[in-house]
Amino acid sequence: MKTPPIVSPPEWEEARERLLVKEKELTRARDAMAAQRRRMPWMAVEINCTEFGGDCSIDGAEVHIPAGASVEGNVAADASLPWQDRRDAHLTVIDQAADREYDLWQVQAQPIPSTGGTLNISWGGVEQLGGDGVVVNGRTGQGTAAHFADLAGRIRAEEFLSQVPPPGSSGPAGNLGHALFIVVNYDSGQAIYPAVGVGRPCDKVFGTPAANVNAPPMGAWLWLDLRGVDIQSLPIANWKKSVLETWYTYGAFIGDTGSRGYFAGSSSPSVVTGSRHAAGSER
Repeated sequence: MKTPPIVSPPEWEEARERLLVKEKELTRARDAMAAQRRRMPWMAVEINCTEFGGDCSIDGAEVHIPAGASVEGNVAADASLPWQDRRDAHLTVIDQAADREYDLWQVQAQPIPSTGGTLNISWGGVEQLGGDGVVVNGRTGQGTAAHFADLAGRIRAEEFLSQVPPPGSSGPAGNLGHALFIVVNYDSGQAIYPAVGVGRPCDKVFGTPAANVNAPPMGAWLWLDLRGVDIQSLPIANWKKSVLETWYTYGAFIGDTGSRGYFAGSSSPSVVTGSRHAAGSER
């Protein structure tokens, strides 16, 4: 592997200054793109829940979503497949004026059509923004297996921008200031506080009740037993250190099963339109 050249301190400082100029240009371009997102128009869509009898808490609701908003992973859920085999394709919509968070699961359109109309999803729920992110009423919070609000524990791009030092910086990666939402492959078929729902249990996958014995329950709190000084010394990217620092400081709650990753996070800064925004996610 070709390694960078060895230079004197003045030459290194000069190279660093050139890099900082490019980083500032990138930051300005990112800010301009974020401003453009904030000016995006929004439209009303009517939610149609297609699974489990279609009687989810937001079936028939009119939700305002920015035109062109993207779902998790930028790929829609394939309605031709059984729901068990579809992508999660989450979309979270924040309506600050109504004090509501709408959590959509297995959204069957990507991007959200600018024409509005009906939006088919497998299931979904609504929560009050002023709450604690934990829903105790079974009629709400149905966007995740645990019935957590989908923003609870989500890693947002804005948090990374404030806590992760830029490339070449010697500063430590900071924690993100809150517990994390973590996704596991399967659970034990039981829920513990703060979860009120369960996901896909091991026994349904492996065909034996014994498979649930050592599986974690939905809602379990996981703590990373790795000190901050050890995290900072790991040969990994700064953003990964920031996630580990957060896990060590605040822990992570199991909130869903069966996704394509372990942590929930926005893949880009939130799309904001007036008092509303929508964010897809990566897990």
